[in-house]
Amino acid sequence: MATDDKYDRQLRLWGASGQAALMGAHVLLGAEPTGSETLKNLVLPGLGLVAVVDGGKVTASDLASTSSSSPPRSAASAPTSTSSCSAR
Repeated sequence: MATDDKYDRQLRLWGASGQAALMGAHVLLGAEPTGSETLKNLVLPGLGLVAVVDGGKVTASDLASTSSSSPPRSAASAPTSTSSCSAR
């Protein structure tokens, strides 16, 4: 079974019933640096459902604290598609 292979380490630690409990768990986390790390550490072993709550406005400096986000781009810095051809 694919789940057995993917979560082999966890299955050896807490068995199939523990993995099933983790995959069925629901967690609510705050969106601060500690919450981001906790989220990563729970999702990787197969956590079922996560809700992230954040009352603050996200700024570019906030994005440096998580590996799951990329900084927003303004219209001026957005990539444009250009191509050039030369006749030979």
